[in-house]
Amino acid sequence: MLIASTACTGAGRRGDAGAATDATLDADLDAAQDEAGAAADGSTDAEVDTGADALDASTDANMLPTHCSDGRRSGDETDVDCGGTCVGCEAGVSCAFNRDCASGICMGAVCQSGACSDGITNGDETDTDCGGSCPNSCRVGASCALDADCIDRACRAEICVVAACVDGALSDTETDVDCGGAICDACADGLRCVLDSDCVSTRCLFSFCLVSSCTNSALDSGEADVDCGGVCPRCPAGSACTTDVDCASGTCDAGACVAGARSCFELLSGDPSLPSGVYEIQPDPAGAIRRVYCDMTTDGGGWTLVASTLAGTLNDERSDWYEDLARLTPTAAHTGIWDGLRPLFSAGGDVRFSCKTTPSDSAQTVDLSFYEVAWYREWTAGSDAMSCFEEGSGSGYTRPAPARRDNVAGTSLPLGDDWSAGYLAGEDRCEDSGDFTVDFDDRGMDSNQSDGTDWGEDDDTPKCGTSDVSGASFQIWVRPLACADGLRDRLESDVDCGGSCAACVDGMSCGVDRDCESGRCDAGTCTSCVDGVQNGTESAVDCGGSCHGCADTLSCAANADCASGRCEAGACTSCADGILNGDEVNVDCGGSCLGCPDGASCTLGADCASGECAVNVCAAPRSSCAAIHAAFPADPSGAYTILPDPTGAPATVYCDMTTDGGGWTLVASTRTTTLNDEASAYYDDLATLDPAAGHSGVWDGMRPVMGASSDLRFSCRADPAASAFAVDLVFRSVAWYAEITTGSDAAACFEENAGAGYTRPAPARTDLIAGVSLPLGDDWNTSGYLEGEDSCGDTGDFSVDFDDRGMDSDESDGTDWGEDDSSRKCGVRALPDGQWFIWARELP
Repeated sequence: MLIASTACTGAGRRGDAGAATDATLDADLDAAQDEAGAAADGSTDAEVDTGADALDASTDANMLPTHCSDGRRSGDETDVDCGGTCVGCEAGVSCAFNRDCASGICMGAVCQSGACSDGITNGDETDTDCGGSCPNSCRVGASCALDADCIDRACRAEICVVAACVDGALSDTETDVDCGGAICDACADGLRCVLDSDCVSTRCLFSFCLVSSCTNSALDSGEADVDCGGVCPRCPAGSACTTDVDCASGTCDAGACVAGARSCFELLSGDPSLPSGVYEIQPDPAGAIRRVYCDMTTDGGGWTLVASTLAGTLNDERSDWYEDLARLTPTAAHTGIWDGLRPLFSAGGDVRFSCKTTPSDSAQTVDLSFYEVAWYREWTAGSDAMSCFEEGSGSGYTRPAPARRDNVAGTSLPLGDDWSAGYLAGEDRCEDSGDFTVDFDDRGMDSNQSDGTDWGEDDDTPKCGTSDVSGASFQIWVRPLACADGLRDRLESDVDCGGSCAACVDGMSCGVDRDCESGRCDAGTCTSCVDGVQNGTESAVDCGGSCHGCADTLSCAANADCASGRCEAGACTSCADGILNGDEVNVDCGGSCLGCPDGASCTLGADCASGECAVNVCAAPRSSCAAIHAAFPADPSGAYTILPDPTGAPATVYCDMTTDGGGWTLVASTRTTTLNDEASAYYDDLATLDPAAGHSGVWDGMRPVMGASSDLRFSCRADPAASAFAVDLVFRSVAWYAEITTGSDAAACFEENAGAGYTRPAPARTDLIAGVSLPLGDDWNTSGYLEGEDSCGDTGDFSVDFDDRGMDSDESDGTDWGEDDSSRKCGVRALPDGQWFIWARELP
């Protein structure tokens, strides 16, 4: 029976497998004949070769002889319609040569099944003894048809490749995801690189593959400035930018790149996604901007390169900045260590030593980190003679031994774990320019020279893993803090964050709120108001509780959970949602909302802007809070609409209906800034006890009802978050309201010039906090007068006090209000924040 050969199917994928098999087997035709006996048709080797050529030619041309389909054994067939110049025979039928069989194996004149260990590509194998139905997967570089044919299950262009190059993740061998490095294909424009060979464009600059447009001296699409930013290398300081990643410094401010960061660690702390590469830093705000190479990945990242040399070793001595600090592979020999980061090292910091015996290698031969050591400042104090690094057989070494890590082996030793030789010897003596070495767990000099972690120079012999190397490169890196060592150190709440380090992000461990970026530590884990999870005190996802108020319809447990300040039946509502809900009398008015306008239906006076509900209809506004209180003494404090001037416009103000008999109209309100004695137009903050902005003047809208004299009240909060006032003073029957609302600050002249502006007798007054009153004529106890400001027009002075002259006197009696010499006063002086209020009440 004829079969459709699976080997032919495989050949269709990979080329003419039959021809390849012929080439392999031609030399073995005699042996095949010996195994099979004499050929049935008496063909000679030469005839067999001729037949093979004919078979290849006919197969390649897809033209078989007619006898190959006549249903009987004829021509040069070895079985019915197979063998010879026909298709290969299936297993178990007659054959003379290997070529007569579909499997390519003829033994004892009978076709055999293909085997996955016969050293031949046959059957449905995609390469020798692998792929197809074989249990063996093909090695990297072998032929394949499907991912399943390959040992890494990755078949690309019919060749097995390393799985890491197609897994969609950044592996250790790649410079960017699925590209670059020694194994994968080169990276496209704009992707990360280390060497030119990592890029399709064969140009790697500042750790990114360049595109041709980045060197044409023109501003092209995708660039932030000419040939930089966006898809091009990062821009220098002063260049235009759109985002921080456009800038070499990592800082874009108001559309321009600025130096900003002081170290690589500071850059990484600001943006943990920054890749290794060249950046601009300015360690000393008064010093120069320098381009340095930043290692943002090794041992937690944030390392600044401070020493680099090729085919020479380093000394423990200070040096000016040099160009090789701005590249990963040095180009020249240098001896010293750049002292530019000294402003960041008050004492200890992290120091790292690396070297490569072959500078072009991608991996370091030796890479050692030492945590919280004072070595950097020691080396950069001056000349080699001045540093004296760990000299004299350990006499210069101060215990305990520092915590340290071998970054190549991935092993660490804790603080206090001494070197195996008992101490570290960095050099024999001061000023020995032939000695400067460290080791991971040996003393560095004159000890075990083959432990693989020696770095530096001992007796003029360079050491990089082993002793007496030549042509190696050596580098020193520093990091200001041990907050990026990849370990959870004793002062951290989680790995490299919390405690004395930068705050931790959401999901990391914490002990107190300050350990977290969000300022919120809940049950030992950092949470925030933007983590997309309902946690902590939140009443809904990322709102309520200690977060910002929730929007309307979201869940709440208290009014404070809502942006509107109103929680009804477990859901946030507001006085501006266009719905009649909560305790509203009409849509968005009445109840706990603002009062309704004239003519609207009402239940209580508090439902109306005027404060008056007559026969269930809101009446027109009254002239003042005192007038409302006189008519409706049971109405609560809150926002009311009043009409002091019948010819003017109504205004919504806060009315205090309880304090000191009630009826107080709020006429001045400010936050952070203090008030001046000057007239002002109406502003919205007069309708609330939580002013949102700073204001300087006093609303003069109450002049039509205040008369020649009235009661005035001065109150303030030192802490805007507090509900109670810190100072609250009432002055009775004074002409001050008309005085402080006559015009500009210069026109008011409130109690100025050492009391010359004050008219006796001293007014009756009450300290509402202490509950103490003084009668009319009881003068102030300091110099007998109240001084409100030094002189007219002095915008830095406007002050009152209960029983002191206000300015330049007892600043700690707890009743100072206002501003003296531009210093804010609310019970105490020089407040960072606060709220100030003035109230007026007309006399009956």
